[in-house]
Amino acid sequence: MNCKEVVDLLSDYLANELSAQDVSGVRAHLKGCGNCKTLLASLKTTIKWTRNLKAEHIPIEAADSLQIFLRSKIQPNRTAPGRKK
Repeated sequence: MNCKEVVDLLSDYLANELSAQDVSGVRAHLKGCGNCKTLLASLKTTIKWTRNLKAEHIPIEAADSLQIFLRSKIQPNRTAPGRKK
């Protein structure tokens, strides 16, 4: 696997949502790639910090605007390679 492939799979890797073959590929790549190891550590830290955040209520208009914006950025019917189905 190359860096782009691994980066695309890191979130699923951390969520234990990859096939055994992809887990092996990610682990093999991480052994030799300091940049991807650093990114993985950063993702783990981000997850740790965000787990402790409290939910905040926002005005309905802001929530609606945010949903419209996010939906416009998501590619429909996109499944990450290597994801369990």
